[in-house]
Amino acid sequence: MEKASAFSFPNLATLLVCSYLDEQKSSKDVNIEAIKKHFHVIYMEARKANPFVGSCTKTIMNDVDWNFVEEYNEK
Repeated sequence: MEKASAFSFPNLATLLVCSYLDEQKSSKDVNIEAIKKHFHVIYMEARKANPFVGSCTKTIMNDVDWNFVEEYNEK
């Protein structure tokens, strides 16, 4: 499989999620809803550790283009 260029993604947050999906391709059942829930858990834990890290995590979580991720996952 040819690696996609970072320029083909809407933003860095979406690239991060799609990269994770690429790593999980060996697993036949990749659930995007589960990834969204994990992002929320990571945000809550990051916020407890440090408010700045929590805000960074929330920004990344909110910047993901989930429609693009779903289309990417179908390929």
